[in-house]
Amino acid sequence: MLEKRAEQLPELDEPEVEAFKDFLNQLFAALATSLTRYAARVKRDKGSVSRYLNGRRIAPEDFVDELLRQVAELTGNPVTDDVRVQAHRLRLEALRVRNPSRHELEQLRESLGAAERELHLANVRERVLLRAVVVAEERASQAEQRYRQLESDWATARYTARSAELDTYTSPDGADELREEVRGLKSELEELRIELARAQELKHAAEEQCVQLEGRLLAAEAALQTGWARTHERSTENPKKLESSATGAASEPYVRLATLRTLQRVVADLNSARSLAGTLQAVVEGAVHGLGFDAAAVSLVQPDGDLVVAAVWELEETETEGDSVLLGQVASRESWDRLLGAGDDRGTLRFLPHDRDGVTPTDIPLFTNGGPQPVHANDWHPQDCLLAPLHDADGDLLGVLSVDRPRSGKRPGDWTREALEIFSLQASIAIGNARLRAEMQYGLARLEKEQQALRASEESFRHTFEYAPSGMAITELHRAGGGQLTRVNDAFCRLLGHPRAVLRQQTFADLVHPEDRALLDRAIAEVARVELRLMRRDGSFQRVRMRNSIVADAEGPSFLLTHIDDIDDPVT
Repeated sequence: MLEKRAEQLPELDEPEVEAFKDFLNQLFAALATSLTRYAARVKRDKGSVSRYLNGRRIAPEDFVDELLRQVAELTGNPVTDDVRVQAHRLRLEALRVRNPSRHELEQLRESLGAAERELHLANVRERVLLRAVVVAEERASQAEQRYRQLESDWATARYTARSAELDTYTSPDGADELREEVRGLKSELEELRIELARAQELKHAAEEQCVQLEGRLLAAEAALQTGWARTHERSTENPKKLESSATGAASEPYVRLATLRTLQRVVADLNSARSLAGTLQAVVEGAVHGLGFDAAAVSLVQPDGDLVVAAVWELEETETEGDSVLLGQVASRESWDRLLGAGDDRGTLRFLPHDRDGVTPTDIPLFTNGGPQPVHANDWHPQDCLLAPLHDADGDLLGVLSVDRPRSGKRPGDWTREALEIFSLQASIAIGNARLRAEMQYGLARLEKEQQALRASEESFRHTFEYAPSGMAITELHRAGGGQLTRVNDAFCRLLGHPRAVLRQQTFADLVHPEDRALLDRAIAEVARVELRLMRRDGSFQRVRMRNSIVADAEGPSFLLTHIDDIDDPVT
């Protein structure tokens, strides 16, 4: 009987399948055992093993790996990578010919696995580089602190030395080497930051690839599952029932499963969008491609409260429909509230039937295509309206998703409405997140612009302060130092002959002539211009003209900026 059945099997012109079958039979022949014994050994159905070996079914990957392992154990020769690669290549070629959908599914799974491994490596590299950047920043900071301390110690030592001349062009011992070390560490830190930025770009690219591959894989799985459900329905339903019902009750669980997987794909597309515009476009495309509608639009709440059509997607555009017609149209918030309030509750959705006259405001931009007129009571009418309000976490309205022209031609049933509710909830979250990201990016851009302006202002002030021809000094008004000079320029140092490090340890009260102390107090208290004497390094006094300016910040006066002009030669 078995031989007779085998003779009746059709001959197939599939050289790829034949090549894979011959490869498996060569491996099986090396085992020198019967089909019954081998099936019992590997705990597989004998009929399935037979179909794998005669090419009637393409053996799964684990069967091929198990067969290779059995041959390796029997012969004592480990399977080489070349043999393993050849086995899987022959299997994929046979699967491509015999079952293209399954072949595509396995290719996507393999690509997704490779992308996931690449993403894992990118995450590891990013963490390593982040730690390296932190270490390099710490080393550079410590080296710079040592360099500054060396300069300060050297300046103090020069001040206390016997020489009365201030040599500002001589560096302390070891300063050049330490300066080069600081420069090298900063260069190394910059290279690490560049490498970290590149690693983060690769990580983002790998993440995007994983999201795209996952979406394609979910779509392929859903398509394969739907096809299997239809085949199962045809094999179990009688012809009369099949003609009377396009979707039998037996296939409903499979259709739901396919819809759920499609939802997973379109939600993944929502979360993969990088901008608010991309998120809105993903919402309308997901409603069309994932939920069985031919048209969808999102009206987004503007800062003034009105709603504008921000995204539209239709399978077929007409002269009176499509992006060019609806996109950008604005309606008032009052009109939308009135429309949503007039609709029938369908969970979180609002359904407005075509025969409810006088409730649709004229300024609401809706689809008004002429589609087929309904024949049965549950048919979709061209002027029916199905809306999904989108709310943020606080319950405030973000926008409204409107869908039209269900491809089934029917008013959506319970399961489609439930799927639309799930999708609209995820869309609300995605739009809220996209808006938050947009606001954060705008805020960061504005902050960066302000910081750039501040840095430019600070750099301009620093340049003016350091290279001013006359002396300048800064005194903090609210520090515990009691008027200690916190910053002085080179002209002031040259005027009094003191090194910078020494001047920063003193106050004007320490430098002023005792007889001019009252003038100094008046200059500070009244922010006035006075002439007084300041002590030079050699003990003489220099007559100067001093004028003060108070520099304030948001909290009030911050520091005192003092200009010191030379009047004449030093006096004793």
